[in-house]
Amino acid sequence: MLKTIIQKEILDNILNLRFTAGLALCLVLTVASVAILSRDYSRELADYNARVALQDEFLSNYAHQNRLSAMIMVQKPPESFRPFVLGLSSDTGIKTFDDNPLPEIFPSLDLVFIVTVIMSLLALMFSYDAVSGERERGTLK
Repeated sequence: MLKTIIQKEILDNILNLRFTAGLALCLVLTVASVAILSRDYSRELADYNARVALQDEFLSNYAHQNRLSAMIMVQKPPESFRPFVLGLSSDTGIKTFDDNPLPEIFPSLDLVFIVTVIMSLLALMFSYDAVSGERERGTLK
């Protein structure tokens, strides 16, 4: 019986226009997010490589062996999963809300945001449709 109910609900949701629109919205947002974040990642990686090369060149030309450890600055490479998830970086540069409130008000659009917000709203919408459909048909009792 449970298998029949699950099949019926899944089939009803798949054939529903809302499901198709929600799936299309999630796919478009995911592809756009990965495309934009991968472009940003490639820029950050090129910037990191340029900083490391510049530091190595500076150290080879001007560093003295006695003071070499004091002159080395550790360069942090960009995270590997940056095209998918931005995460929380400690060097955002925003110290107070007065500097730039937009990143605090509108979070970045990455895979975590899509799953937590968009997919949660779609799950609420589909569960509401299921419960209200059962109530309208009289099978909820």
